[in-house]
Amino acid sequence: MKNVMVYFDIAVAVVLIIFIPVIWISSKYSAVATDLAKKTTEEFVDMVTKNGYVTQDDYIKFVSDLNKTGNVYDIELIHTQQKAEPDIQRDASGAPVLDGSGRPIPLPGEAITYTDKTYLDGIVDFWEHGQLRDSDGSPVYYMEVGDDFAVQLKETGNKGVVRFLGMALAGVKDYQYESAKVSNMGPAYYRSDAFTKVP
Repeated sequence: MKNVMVYFDIAVAVVLIIFIPVIWISSKYSAVATDLAKKTTEEFVDMVTKNGYVTQDDYIKFVSDLNKTGNVYDIELIHTQQKAEPDIQRDASGAPVLDGSGRPIPLPGEAITYTDKTYLDGIVDFWEHGQLRDSDGSPVYYMEVGDDFAVQLKETGNKGVVRFLGMALAGVKDYQYESAKVSNMGPAYYRSDAFTKVP
């Protein structure tokens, strides 16, 4: 019985000697990867909000930079815009009152405001079907001053057992979110030759 206890103690010691450094290394790696992803995301959001637009090439570079962390992410781009449309006159049934040309008659001085959000799928669709290209030929999605541009990351995988252990044992958050107001209108608003239109 005494021999069994000695063997058990030796086995526990070996396991601890092996796994404690692995856990420590994985938690350090996890923190470094998270910091790198955060810095990369902050730089991307800053660039986009200062430019007033995002190109397909900008996004591809951002994804490539995130891959350097060794992790795999679900990425969501979110462009939020406050919009206002004039409120319209309605009859007793709630139907719009139309003018002589068939358009709804606006109520003076009143507007309906709402939030319009465009996600990554909509931005990609705009790149694929839009006509604006930057000087390098990359498709452009532009925004207006005061719009909000955000990036949300969700870690969906990793490229190693050490990283997995770090996440599992250190309790690393798998969501990151960066957001900023657009501070500049894209060059298309300044001059007609800033972007090239594709027929």
